[in-house]
Parts: sequence; C-alpha cells; structure tokens
Amino acid sequence: MSSDGSNPISKASFNSENLNPLRRATSGVQQPKQDFDQQRTKEAAEQFEALLLHQMFKSMWSSVPKDSLLGNSREEEYYQDMFTEGLANEVAKGQGIGIKEVIAKDLLRVQSKK
Repeated sequence: MSSDGSNPISKASFNSENLNPLRRATSGVQQPKQDFDQQRTKEAAEQFEALLLHQMFKSMWSSVPKDSLLGNSREEEYYQDMFTEGLANEVAKGQGIGIKEVIAKDLLRVQSKK
C-alpha cells in the first residue's frame, strides 16, 4: 500500500489475458504430476499386496508344528516375522499373485474420474 492508503496495483492494471501465454507454457507441467501419481498408486498397490502376503505367510507359518532348535524363543518369532515380511516384499516386487495389478488399475480408474 502507498502512503495515501491506495493500492499501487489497481484492479484495472491487472489483465488476466496477460496470463494466457503463461498458462499455455505451463500446461505441460501437469503431465509429470500425473505420472508421479500413477507411480505412487502402483507402489501403494504393491505395498498392499506385500502386506496381504505377509499376513497370509504368517497364517501358513502358524500351521507348522513348533519344534525348533531355538526352543520357540521370542527371538525366533522376531526372526521368522522379519523373514516372512522380507519374503512377502520380494514376492510382491516380482510377479506377485496378481492383486497389485487389479488394485492399481482400479485406483487409477478412480483417480482419472477426479
């Protein structure tokens, strides 16, 4: 504001038509954001599949009899959980069981409607 209380940039001097070249120049900037969102969606779907596989593997381990050299210790449970989590992550990174593709496709379809 100037010393007399008026705004030095009046509304009359601001012309929105001057922004059109700027809008045209930046219109292509939206594409990387969309690609980034697609990548993040695919990563989220992969993480969900890994989580699902981890739960499935834990259930499978619970059906195995508990006869161990370590004596069913808490450390063995920690190791087994870390192993199962790593296995689930590696399976999901690879071909997986097909859930991540279905989830990613559905999420991307929903995002494209926004």
